Amino acid sequence: MLNYNHLYYFYQVARHQSVTRAAEFLSLQQPSLSAQIKALEANLSRKLFIRVGREIRLSSEGQILFRYSQRIFDAAADMENFLRGQSQKLTRILRVGITEQIDHNFIADLSAQVQSFSISENFQLRVTSGEKLELIEQLKTHKIDLLFSNSTAHEVDLYPLSEVRMPVALFVASGTKKSNEHREPIREWLKKTNLGIALPSEKLKLRHETDQFLQKIGAKSSIVFESDLISVVARAVVDGVGYAFLPAPYMAEEMNRGLVTTISSDRGFWFHQLYLFGRQAEQKDPIHLKIKHAIDEMKKSPKVFFSAKKKS
Repeated sequence: MLNYNHLYYFYQVARHQSVTRAAEFLSLQQPSLSAQIKALEANLSRKLFIRVGREIRLSSEGQILFRYSQRIFDAAADMENFLRGQSQKLTRILRVGITEQIDHNFIADLSAQVQSFSISENFQLRVTSGEKLELIEQLKTHKIDLLFSNSTAHEVDLYPLSEVRMPVALFVASGTKKSNEHREPIREWLKKTNLGIALPSEKLKLRHETDQFLQKIGAKSSIVFESDLISVVARAVVDGVGYAFLPAPYMAEEMNRGLVTTISSDRGFWFHQLYLFGRQAEQKDPIHLKIKHAIDEMKKSPKVFFSAKKKS
Protein backbone atom coordinates (compact mmCIF):
# COMPACT_ATOMS: atom_id res chain seq x y z
CA MET A 1 0.00 0.00 0.00
CA LEU A 2 1.29 3.46 -0.90
CA ASN A 3 2.53 5.54 2.05
CA TYR A 4 1.19 9.06 1.39
CA ASN A 5 3.67 10.61 3.83
CA HIS A 6 6.46 9.19 1.69
CA LEU A 7 4.70 10.45 -1.44
CA TYR A 8 4.47 13.95 0.06
CA TYR A 9 8.18 13.88 0.92
CA PHE A 10 8.94 12.82 -2.66
CA TYR A 11 6.73 15.65 -3.97
CA GLN A 12 8.62 18.24 -1.93
CA VAL A 13 12.06 16.94 -2.95
CA ALA A 14 11.00 17.00 -6.61
CA ARG A 15 9.46 20.46 -6.24
CA HIS A 16 12.56 21.92 -4.56
CA GLN A 17 14.93 19.87 -6.76
CA SER A 18 17.05 19.33 -3.67
CA VAL A 19 16.94 17.03 -0.65
CA THR A 20 18.55 19.74 1.47
CA ARG A 21 16.04 22.46 0.56
CA ALA A 22 13.11 20.07 0.92
CA ALA A 23 14.37 18.97 4.35
CA GLU A 24 14.53 22.60 5.48
CA PHE A 25 11.00 23.20 4.17
CA LEU A 26 9.69 20.10 5.95
CA SER A 27 11.71 20.76 9.14
CA LEU A 28 13.31 17.33 8.84
CA GLN A 29 16.88 16.15 9.07
CA GLN A 30 18.37 15.47 5.63
CA PRO A 31 19.37 11.83 6.38
CA SER A 32 15.86 11.13 7.61
CA LEU A 33 14.29 12.57 4.45
CA SER A 34 16.69 10.61 2.24
CA ALA A 35 15.70 7.43 4.06
CA GLN A 36 12.00 8.18 3.45
CA ILE A 37 12.64 8.62 -0.28
CA LYS A 38 14.59 5.35 -0.44
CA ALA A 39 11.73 3.60 1.36
CA LEU A 40 9.29 4.91 -1.26
CA GLU A 41 11.54 3.75 -4.11
CA ALA A 42 11.85 0.32 -2.49
CA ASN A 43 8.08 0.09 -2.02
CA LEU A 44 7.44 1.00 -5.67
CA SER A 45 10.47 -0.93 -7.00
CA ARG A 46 11.36 2.11 -9.10
CA LYS A 47 14.20 4.58 -9.18
CA LEU A 48 12.61 8.03 -8.86
CA PHE A 49 15.72 10.23 -8.90
CA ILE A 50 19.01 10.15 -10.76
CA ARG A 51 22.13 12.02 -9.70
CA VAL A 52 23.90 14.27 -12.22
CA GLY A 53 27.05 15.62 -10.62
CA ARG A 54 25.94 17.26 -7.39
CA GLU A 55 22.37 17.68 -8.58
CA ILE A 56 19.46 15.28 -8.49
CA ARG A 57 16.91 15.01 -11.27
CA LEU A 58 13.73 13.07 -11.70
CA SER A 59 13.95 9.82 -13.62
CA SER A 60 11.40 9.24 -16.38
CA GLU A 61 9.22 7.29 -13.93
CA GLY A 62 9.83 9.94 -11.27
CA GLN A 63 8.50 12.62 -13.66
CA ILE A 64 5.26 10.69 -14.12
CA LEU A 65 4.86 10.16 -10.36
CA PHE A 66 5.56 13.86 -9.75
CA ARG A 67 2.79 14.79 -12.19
CA TYR A 68 0.30 12.66 -10.29
CA SER A 69 1.51 13.86 -6.90
CA GLN A 70 1.10 17.48 -8.04
CA ARG A 71 -2.55 16.83 -8.77
CA ILE A 72 -3.07 15.14 -5.41
CA PHE A 73 -1.44 17.77 -3.23
CA ASP A 74 -2.65 20.78 -5.21
CA ALA A 75 -6.19 19.45 -4.92
CA ALA A 76 -5.66 18.82 -1.19
CA ALA A 77 -4.53 22.44 -0.71
CA ASP A 78 -7.55 23.71 -2.62
CA MET A 79 -9.86 21.54 -0.53
CA GLU A 80 -8.31 22.82 2.69
CA ASN A 81 -8.76 26.43 1.57
CA PHE A 82 -12.36 25.73 0.61
CA LEU A 83 -13.15 24.11 3.98
CA ARG A 84 -11.62 27.08 5.76
CA GLY A 85 -13.81 29.44 3.75
CA GLN A 86 -10.86 30.96 1.87
CA SER A 87 -12.22 30.02 -1.53
CA GLN A 88 -15.65 29.61 -3.03
CA LYS A 89 -14.43 27.23 -5.70
CA LEU A 90 -11.38 25.17 -6.52
CA THR A 91 -8.33 27.09 -7.73
CA ARG A 92 -6.85 25.76 -10.91
CA ILE A 93 -3.08 25.65 -11.28
CA LEU A 94 -1.92 26.52 -14.80
CA ARG A 95 1.67 25.48 -15.48
CA VAL A 96 3.46 27.16 -18.37
CA GLY A 97 6.86 26.02 -19.61
CA ILE A 98 9.18 28.44 -21.40
CA THR A 99 12.29 27.53 -23.33
CA GLU A 100 15.58 28.93 -22.07
CA GLN A 101 15.91 31.16 -25.15
CA ILE A 102 12.97 33.36 -24.19
CA ASP A 103 13.59 36.51 -22.15
CA HIS A 104 12.22 36.06 -18.64
CA ASN A 105 11.31 39.73 -18.26
CA PHE A 106 8.97 39.39 -21.22
CA ILE A 107 7.34 36.38 -19.57
CA ALA A 108 6.98 38.39 -16.37
CA ASP A 109 5.12 41.09 -18.33
CA LEU A 110 2.87 38.45 -19.85
CA SER A 111 2.28 36.90 -16.43
CA ALA A 112 1.22 40.28 -15.06
CA GLN A 113 -1.26 40.61 -17.94
CA VAL A 114 -2.65 37.15 -17.24
CA GLN A 115 -2.82 37.73 -13.49
CA SER A 116 -5.03 40.76 -14.13
CA PHE A 117 -7.91 38.37 -14.71
CA SER A 118 -6.66 35.39 -12.64
CA ILE A 119 -8.62 36.37 -9.52
CA SER A 120 -11.96 36.41 -11.29
CA GLU A 121 -11.10 33.20 -13.13
CA ASN A 122 -9.73 31.67 -9.91
CA PHE A 123 -6.52 30.14 -11.18
CA GLN A 124 -2.83 30.47 -10.44
CA LEU A 125 -0.09 30.76 -13.04
CA ARG A 126 3.18 28.89 -12.48
CA VAL A 127 6.09 29.29 -14.90
CA THR A 128 9.05 26.96 -15.31
CA SER A 129 11.93 27.02 -17.81
CA GLY A 130 13.96 24.32 -19.51
CA GLU A 131 15.13 22.90 -22.81
CA LYS A 132 12.56 22.58 -25.57
CA LEU A 133 12.60 18.79 -25.93
CA GLU A 134 12.36 18.35 -22.18
CA LEU A 135 9.40 20.74 -22.00
CA ILE A 136 7.64 19.05 -24.92
CA GLU A 137 7.85 15.78 -23.02
CA GLN A 138 6.52 17.49 -19.90
CA LEU A 139 3.63 18.88 -21.94
CA LYS A 140 2.80 15.45 -23.32
CA THR A 141 2.89 13.87 -19.85
CA HIS A 142 0.74 16.67 -18.34
CA LYS A 143 3.50 17.98 -16.10
CA ILE A 144 2.94 21.40 -17.70
CA ASP A 145 -0.17 22.69 -19.46
CA LEU A 146 1.26 25.08 -22.07
CA LEU A 147 4.62 25.65 -23.73
CA PHE A 148 6.23 28.86 -24.99
CA SER A 149 9.00 28.35 -27.55
CA ASN A 150 10.76 30.47 -30.16
CA SER A 151 10.61 27.61 -32.67
CA THR A 152 7.78 25.46 -33.97
CA ALA A 153 6.93 22.01 -32.65
CA HIS A 154 5.83 19.36 -35.16
CA GLU A 155 4.13 17.00 -32.74
CA VAL A 156 0.83 15.42 -33.75
CA ASP A 157 -0.67 15.66 -30.27
CA LEU A 158 0.20 19.36 -29.82
CA TYR A 159 -1.46 22.39 -31.36
CA PRO A 160 -0.38 26.06 -31.75
CA LEU A 161 -2.52 28.22 -29.48
CA SER A 162 -0.94 31.57 -30.39
CA GLU A 163 1.91 33.10 -32.37
CA VAL A 164 3.79 36.27 -31.48
CA ARG A 165 5.78 38.26 -34.05
CA MET A 166 8.21 40.71 -32.47
CA PRO A 167 10.09 43.27 -34.57
CA VAL A 168 13.82 43.25 -33.88
CA ALA A 169 15.44 46.67 -33.50
CA LEU A 170 18.95 47.89 -32.89
CA PHE A 171 19.28 49.24 -29.34
CA VAL A 172 21.93 51.50 -27.83
CA ALA A 173 22.22 53.20 -24.46
CA SER A 174 20.56 56.61 -24.34
CA GLY A 175 22.96 59.44 -25.15
CA THR A 176 24.99 57.46 -27.67
CA LYS A 177 22.75 58.31 -30.64
CA LYS A 178 22.63 61.64 -32.49
CA SER A 179 19.30 63.16 -33.43
CA ASN A 180 19.69 62.58 -37.18
CA GLU A 181 20.95 59.01 -36.99
CA HIS A 182 17.51 57.44 -37.23
CA ARG A 183 17.39 58.65 -40.86
CA GLU A 184 20.72 57.07 -41.74
CA PRO A 185 20.80 53.62 -43.38
CA ILE A 186 21.70 51.01 -40.81
CA ARG A 187 24.72 49.82 -42.80
CA GLU A 188 26.18 53.34 -42.79
CA TRP A 189 25.51 53.71 -39.07
CA LEU A 190 27.32 50.44 -38.37
CA LYS A 191 30.32 51.64 -40.38
CA LYS A 192 30.59 54.90 -38.44
CA THR A 193 29.86 53.76 -34.88
CA ASN A 194 32.67 53.19 -32.42
CA LEU A 195 30.52 50.72 -30.51
CA GLY A 196 30.97 46.98 -30.76
CA ILE A 197 28.13 44.51 -30.81
CA ALA A 198 26.71 42.58 -27.83
CA LEU A 199 25.46 39.21 -29.01
CA PRO A 200 23.50 36.23 -27.75
CA SER A 201 25.63 33.08 -27.68
CA GLU A 202 25.82 30.86 -30.75
CA LYS A 203 23.39 28.29 -29.32
CA LEU A 204 20.54 30.81 -29.40
CA LYS A 205 18.23 31.32 -32.38
CA LEU A 206 18.42 35.11 -32.06
CA ARG A 207 22.19 34.93 -32.62
CA HIS A 208 21.73 33.10 -35.92
CA GLU A 209 19.09 35.61 -37.00
CA THR A 210 21.48 38.46 -36.17
CA ASP A 211 24.36 36.86 -38.07
CA GLN A 212 22.13 36.33 -41.11
CA PHE A 213 20.95 39.95 -41.08
CA LEU A 214 24.48 41.36 -40.82
CA GLN A 215 25.61 39.09 -43.64
CA LYS A 216 22.64 40.17 -45.74
CA ILE A 217 23.46 43.88 -45.47
CA GLY A 218 27.21 43.24 -45.75
CA ALA A 219 28.07 44.71 -42.34
CA LYS A 220 30.73 43.68 -39.88
CA SER A 221 31.25 44.66 -36.26
CA SER A 222 33.63 43.73 -33.50
CA ILE A 223 32.10 41.55 -30.79
CA VAL A 224 32.49 43.11 -27.35
CA PHE A 225 30.12 40.91 -25.35
CA GLU A 226 28.38 37.54 -25.55
CA SER A 227 25.91 35.76 -23.28
CA ASP A 228 23.48 32.85 -23.43
CA LEU A 229 21.01 34.97 -21.43
CA ILE A 230 19.07 37.57 -23.42
CA SER A 231 18.50 39.66 -20.30
CA VAL A 232 22.27 39.92 -19.78
CA VAL A 233 22.75 41.07 -23.38
CA ALA A 234 20.10 43.72 -22.74
CA ARG A 235 21.94 44.83 -19.60
CA ALA A 236 25.14 45.21 -21.62
CA VAL A 237 23.29 47.63 -23.89
CA VAL A 238 21.94 49.63 -20.94
CA ASP A 239 25.44 49.86 -19.46
CA GLY A 240 26.84 51.17 -22.76
CA VAL A 241 29.03 48.13 -23.39
CA GLY A 242 27.81 47.85 -26.96
CA TYR A 243 24.78 47.84 -29.22
CA ALA A 244 22.51 44.84 -29.79
CA PHE A 245 19.73 43.63 -32.05
CA LEU A 246 16.89 42.60 -29.73
CA PRO A 247 13.14 41.99 -30.01
CA ALA A 248 11.45 45.25 -29.12
CA PRO A 249 9.10 43.77 -26.47
CA TYR A 250 12.15 42.50 -24.58
CA MET A 251 13.31 46.11 -24.20
CA ALA A 252 9.94 47.74 -23.44
CA GLU A 253 10.79 48.55 -19.81
CA GLU A 254 14.20 49.99 -20.70
CA MET A 255 12.59 52.12 -23.42
CA ASN A 256 9.88 53.37 -21.08
CA ARG A 257 12.50 54.35 -18.49
CA GLY A 258 14.59 56.19 -21.10
CA LEU A 259 17.61 53.91 -20.58
CA VAL A 260 17.95 52.91 -24.22
CA THR A 261 16.98 54.20 -27.62
CA THR A 262 16.51 52.42 -30.91
CA ILE A 263 17.96 52.91 -34.36
CA SER A 264 15.29 51.52 -36.67
CA SER A 265 11.78 52.09 -37.90
CA ASP A 266 8.79 50.82 -35.96
CA ARG A 267 8.71 47.79 -38.23
CA GLY A 268 12.16 46.64 -37.13
CA PHE A 269 14.71 44.83 -39.29
CA TRP A 270 13.18 41.37 -39.05
CA PHE A 271 10.71 39.46 -36.89
CA HIS A 272 11.57 37.13 -34.04
CA GLN A 273 8.69 34.74 -33.42
CA LEU A 274 7.36 32.95 -30.36
CA TYR A 275 4.86 30.12 -30.32
CA LEU A 276 2.49 28.96 -27.60
CA PHE A 277 1.54 25.29 -27.71
CA GLY A 278 -1.03 23.18 -25.92
CA ARG A 279 -2.32 19.62 -26.14
CA GLN A 280 -4.65 18.80 -29.04
CA ALA A 281 -7.31 17.39 -26.73
CA GLU A 282 -7.58 20.72 -24.88
CA GLN A 283 -8.02 23.19 -27.75
CA LYS A 284 -11.25 24.55 -26.28
CA ASP A 285 -10.04 24.78 -22.69
CA PRO A 286 -11.45 28.13 -21.44
CA ILE A 287 -8.31 28.98 -19.46
CA HIS A 288 -6.11 28.36 -22.49
CA LEU A 289 -8.35 30.68 -24.49
CA LYS A 290 -7.95 33.31 -21.76
CA ILE A 291 -4.16 33.04 -22.10
CA LYS A 292 -4.53 33.52 -25.85
CA HIS A 293 -6.70 36.57 -25.17
CA ALA A 294 -4.05 38.03 -22.85
CA ILE A 295 -1.41 37.63 -25.56
CA ASP A 296 -3.71 39.19 -28.15
CA GLU A 297 -4.22 42.17 -25.83
CA MET A 298 -0.46 42.57 -25.42
CA LYS A 299 -0.12 42.62 -29.21
CA LYS A 300 -2.43 45.62 -29.31
CA SER A 301 -0.35 47.58 -26.81
CA PRO A 302 2.05 50.03 -28.52
CA LYS A 303 4.38 50.11 -25.53
CA VAL A 304 5.65 46.61 -26.28
CA PHE A 305 6.08 47.17 -30.04
CA PHE A 306 4.36 44.01 -31.21
CA SER A 307 3.58 43.54 -34.86
CA ALA A 308 0.24 42.21 -35.98
CA LYS A 309 0.57 39.43 -38.48
CA LYS A 310 -0.36 40.71 -41.93
CA LYS A 311 -2.83 38.73 -43.96
CA SER A 312 -1.46 37.45 -47.21
